[in-house]
Amino acid sequence: MMQCFVFKPDYLATHYHAGSGDAQCFYLPPFNISELHSAIAKDGGRMIARHGRIEVTSQDDELHAHPGLTFVTIVAGSGVFRTAEGDHKVRAGDKLIIPPNVLHLSVADTHTTMIEDIVYIGAEYDVQSMVPFV
Repeated sequence: MMQCFVFKPDYLATHYHAGSGDAQCFYLPPFNISELHSAIAKDGGRMIARHGRIEVTSQDDELHAHPGLTFVTIVAGSGVFRTAEGDHKVRAGDKLIIPPNVLHLSVADTHTTMIEDIVYIGAEYDVQSMVPFV
């Protein structure tokens, strides 16, 4: 079974590809999406990417999963990212990779809102990917 990945800001400071001039390009490890693409194509769908923002308030709920792949950057606040393997304390600057169909839950610290900037990759018909555009 696949698991979620949590990357702290110091990871990016040591894993990068140098750019030109003063620019630096920082990369997380590659994530193979060929199985996701094959599954979507098999069902006759198109794979799409949607960019969105999730405002997580203090709450506790059941773990859930999505059929697509989610890349998350915590841009404000702090909290806990819960998986079947346990809890991971997260804060602004942390990055997460949530593979398809992996149980997870974001919970903000008490009296705060944790803001997640996400890129969701899934089937065009996948309800989770229907992030509204402003």
